Parts: sequence; C-alpha cells; structure tokens
Amino acid sequence: MILVTGEALVDLFIGTATTTGFPAEAVAGGSPFNVAIALGRLGRPAAFLSTLSEDVFGTFLAQKL
Repeated sequence: MILVTGEALVDLFIGTATTTGFPAEAVAGGSPFNVAIALGRLGRPAAFLSTLSEDVFGTFLAQKL
C-alpha cells in the first residue's frame, strides 16, 4: 500500500465573460490527490490521507477519489 498525503484542491477555470456572467469549470486537483488517483488507475494499492471540506467542493473531491 502506498499512502499519499498532501493537499486536495479544486482548480476553477473561468471562461470569457458573457452578458449573463462568467462560465466556470471546476476540476479536481492537487499533486498528491492526482498521484493517489493515478496509482489506483495503475492497479497499485494506494490511499490518500488528508482532510476534505464538508461542502460541495469536498463532496466533489471525495467522489473523484
């Protein structure tokens, strides 16, 4: 088992402004977060040790894991 520790964050990409506002896309990020996911995709036993918020962003990150 490989234990990965570090941050998990949400990268927010903002598009070009329109008359109704700014389009945005939220993407799960953080180097350790992505390493843990990549190890799992490679078939290696891995775990991610960190805290996640209890809001919509934390739920979004937990679903990605």
